[in-house]
Amino acid sequence: VEGLINKERNRAAELFLAARKTNDPSKKKELLTSSYNILNDLIKKYPSSPLNQKLKSHIVVVQRELDKLRE
Repeated sequence: VEGLINKERNRAAELFLAARKTNDPSKKKELLTSSYNILNDLIKKYPSSPLNQKLKSHIVVVQRELDKLRE
């Protein structure tokens, strides 16, 4: 399970980094939302995982970036 979580977390991280690199606000929002959804789904699917604290901290970072787009 932890291997799967890490694999998905890395996928979310790649989306996050791609979002940081793009200048297109709609593409950035799409990438960040995908990253957020992956992380959130992992927490819902594996609520007892010891990696949840790490996932939650990543969600906070992604949410901050999404909030910046709304400003």
